[in-house]
Amino acid sequence: MIVTGRVLDGNGQPLAGAKMEIYQAANNGDYSGVYDDGVPKFNLRGHLFTDDDGRYTFTTVTPVAYADANLMANDQTVEAAVALGRSLYRPAHIHYEIHHPDLITPWRGEIYFKGDPVIPVDFLGAKIAHPALQADTTLHEDPKRIAEAGFEGPYRSMEFDFPLKTRTSPDSPAKAVPA
Repeated sequence: MIVTGRVLDGNGQPLAGAKMEIYQAANNGDYSGVYDDGVPKFNLRGHLFTDDDGRYTFTTVTPVAYADANLMANDQTVEAAVALGRSLYRPAHIHYEIHHPDLITPWRGEIYFKGDPVIPVDFLGAKIAHPALQADTTLHEDPKRIAEAGFEGPYRSMEFDFPLKTRTSPDSPAKAVPA
């Protein structure tokens, strides 16, 4: 997956030099550094800085929905989820932490994917994946485009902008990303 977008202030102006810390789970649901499970310490973790136009780009594996094996092994947790009509699976998502001197506080959150069937039954609650935190993805299957991107097979892309509250933002930014 190729992920692109911009980090903007509440006036829609770019936040150049914003530090973005980014991480996600592997396809089996494991996060690096959480358990002593052999997953490399910084697997699927990294950081980057936005350019002068507030733009960012990175390439990663396409996230998938996953269940934490430790939760699945706890019968009481499984029973509680069933009783609440929830799944123990988390919807596919990417974690972001954004730092910039103009931000009132760093932004921390997860970006989800529109149409993920796990969102309504997420055991953390469907509201955590607010619609403003859901991005469209595009599947690319054209052989020429695949080759240009440097992949061997079909891939996805996603574009997501982060309009964030800064010290100079209006009191009510038109479309700020929920904190």
